[in-house]
Amino acid sequence: YADLSAVNPMVWTNWKGQLLEELYEKTKEMLLKKIKGEEILIAKRLEINEELLKEIGQEFANHSLQIDDDNYFLAYTKEEIIEHIDTINKNLPLSVIFKEDEHFTNVTVITKDQKGLLAKLCGVFSINDIDIHDAKIFTRKDGVAIDTFNTLDFRTKEQLDSRKKEKVQKDIAKVLTGELSLAVEFKNMKSRWKWIEKKIFNKEGKVKVSFEETEKYTIIEVFSPNRLGLLYTIAKTFDELDISIYFAKIATRGDEIVDIFYALDHNNKKINPLNYDLIRYQLKAAICELL
Repeated sequence: YADLSAVNPMVWTNWKGQLLEELYEKTKEMLLKKIKGEEILIAKRLEINEELLKEIGQEFANHSLQIDDDNYFLAYTKEEIIEHIDTINKNLPLSVIFKEDEHFTNVTVITKDQKGLLAKLCGVFSINDIDIHDAKIFTRKDGVAIDTFNTLDFRTKEQLDSRKKEKVQKDIAKVLTGELSLAVEFKNMKSRWKWIEKKIFNKEGKVKVSFEETEKYTIIEVFSPNRLGLLYTIAKTFDELDISIYFAKIATRGDEIVDIFYALDHNNKKINPLNYDLIRYQLKAAICELL
């Protein structure tokens, strides 16, 4: 808090305050109870499991079996999980759910996963002059994607108005069915904001790409100066490299982004370390072209 507040009054935000408070409470619990972070995660999932099994029984059990990542149960409230289940059970080709919180317009997209889905969704936000502040990306075992974005209007820095929400919903549907091409629209967006971008974002900054392995996934971490359409550019590069993203944690820190992707190759296997250098090169090249 002291460090952030000392930099610039604009750097400290309520959202960052919430993140630090969450970090503080979890760290306190780990130290006082002498337990690991994984144990807190497991306990939280068991608690939610018990509550939801009492409320909606088999429907939750079926949904839970389709979720591979315990972080899902920390990322969403009990009410949001129930809403996901109800929406999925309707078997609609696409559902877009808008909610307002204290700081952002929360946009949740529930649809069948398809090649390049994350890139397409990020592209729609970009061409509509919408800033993605953070995101949670989850894919069920049956291929149902649950992708949630905290967004703001780039022009006003305010939550999305009804007109923009309607446009986003229509554009997502068009992009997923191939009726709308993002390439031309994205180029127009970058041209529209070219001079303003230079004033808003820092010109300096390093791009860093690192890799880590878990039992099932390859984790790809991307650190970069922020730009309009950056997440779209990263996701599009993954798509071109035939890399599938199953979970992602997206966060903006001032003028920088920290994106963490849980990925598999086109054979649904962990990425071969021999390909790390190529992936790193392609990502850096795409990002640097944007910068």
